[in-house]
Amino acid sequence: MGRRVKDSYEIQRILDKAKKREQYREQHRINNPKPYKKRADFRPVYYRDIVDNEKIIKLQASEAAIQKIGDLATVGLLNALPAGKEPISVRGLNYPIVKIMWFYGDDNPVASTTPWGTRVIRYHDKDGAQSHYSIPISSTKVPFGIDDLVSEFQSLFNPNNGTKRALLGARGQAKLVLGRSTILTL
Repeated sequence: MGRRVKDSYEIQRILDKAKKREQYREQHRINNPKPYKKRADFRPVYYRDIVDNEKIIKLQASEAAIQKIGDLATVGLLNALPAGKEPISVRGLNYPIVKIMWFYGDDNPVASTTPWGTRVIRYHDKDGAQSHYSIPISSTKVPFGIDDLVSEFQSLFNPNNGTKRALLGARGQAKLVLGRSTILTL
């Protein structure tokens, strides 16, 4: 059996939808020029490495995520470099960092129809201009391992009694991520 070949009518219909979408986007861009939006404010934080707890890594964390979490000690980050330590900068390297990613989810999903005829359902709410946040997580106690970070993450976002559960709303989600791999989702 071979694959069914689309006839000219189907191909023309797909092309018409794509053309309509592109025309709308181009006209929308012309009618609504966006002012330059600078990158969010970031500040340096110090993170204890999960592999070698004595290693301190200098990272950047967004001010918005820090304000949402509260104190940096809540997620095991340091404001200042400990005495006698030399930071390692991992900017641009493919170094696995453990981080928390979360978004605030609304009780009622919002369904909207795009001008070109597709339907989009959004469960997340934009708080201001931002809906999703992330920040590295470490531990203030030494030595520690991934199990300690999982328990700290659960104490923050546990559905029953998490101290930062309010950041998620009714349908929000939080993930504990190592590099690009998800360890735990709540």
